[in-house]
Amino acid sequence: MSTTETATPEDSTTTEPADAAGEPSVRVVDEGPGWRHRLRLDAVGRRRSGVVVVVLAVLAAALTWWLVQRDALPDGAAFRIGDEVVTAKQVERRVDGLEALYGVEVPAAGSEREDFLRDAAKSMAVQRMLQQEAEERGIVVAAKDVDSTLQGIITQRYPDGGRSAFVAALGELGATEEQVRQEIRDQILVSRLFDAVAGDVDVTEAELKEAFAQRRAELGTPVRRELRNIVVADRRSAQAVLRQLRDGSAFAAVARSASLDSATRDAGGALGAVARDDLEKAYAKAAFGARVGSFFGPVRTESGWNVGEVVRQLPARAAVYSELREELRRTVLAERSLEKWRAWLEDVIAGHDVTYADAYRPADPGAVPDIDQADVTGGR
Repeated sequence: MSTTETATPEDSTTTEPADAAGEPSVRVVDEGPGWRHRLRLDAVGRRRSGVVVVVLAVLAAALTWWLVQRDALPDGAAFRIGDEVVTAKQVERRVDGLEALYGVEVPAAGSEREDFLRDAAKSMAVQRMLQQEAEERGIVVAAKDVDSTLQGIITQRYPDGGRSAFVAALGELGATEEQVRQEIRDQILVSRLFDAVAGDVDVTEAELKEAFAQRRAELGTPVRRELRNIVVADRRSAQAVLRQLRDGSAFAAVARSASLDSATRDAGGALGAVARDDLEKAYAKAAFGARVGSFFGPVRTESGWNVGEVVRQLPARAAVYSELREELRRTVLAERSLEKWRAWLEDVIAGHDVTYADAYRPADPGAVPDIDQADVTGGR
């Protein structure tokens, strides 16, 4: 006789006590003799899952705190690049060095000064990047190279006082010679890095002729006029000079005695041959509107009140490839080198982590700074 087993409460569907919301917290359907063991494993799994959730929450909070602390800058900082913090004082000292070395004019106050400091901070950050790149390539600058460059700058910028005038200028600006030497070292370093990165460009003869065809109009020589000019402080003085000239006084003699323009005074006011686009708009209109051999003015420009004379007119001249080939080749090569350098520098900037303080954050931190050939070749 067969025996039919009667299901007991343990063998039927079992429900754990309800939770606070009134829903069963565990519901188990009869799955055979091992269901009690599986129930215990499920309970352990739920406890472990809860622990994991808590741990992940703690880790997330810790990561958020670390990110905030990482991006936070200490008081007095201008920016952080990698692990290095550069202070506002360091940026200001570099500006002092630039002012002493190149005569850079720093705005006294207002939005212009704020923009200047942002540009200075970005320039300094990029300089740090380039120093790292140069170090990785084994590029170094010897002290004798810095000495030679510094002496050349002193001779050019302080022709009268020499080194004494240079030292006096440093004192007035609150800068030191070491700051200036560091700036020179950095500039030489960038120049050599530029040669290593972008010094191998070339241009074919066909490309050169194509460039000439595209630029023929701008390469030609426009109409020019040979001018002489006298600069004085006010309109009344200019009118007096004009009367002297019309009364027959020699232009060169009046220029030497009355002109405020030291660049042309000793040459009798001679400006040489200039095109219309070489001149300020108001002055160009007067100079090219007057007849050859006549006087013109008074005309006010940024330098003062001007009285001029049209000595002669030189006709326009079309560009000739054979005459301009070498100059054009140098120009095209320089343009290509600069284009290659900018593309490389864009990648360098993108590969560095820089955090700026609010007062020093540039408008576009990731953009390549405005540069030209002289910036990276020292004017070569």
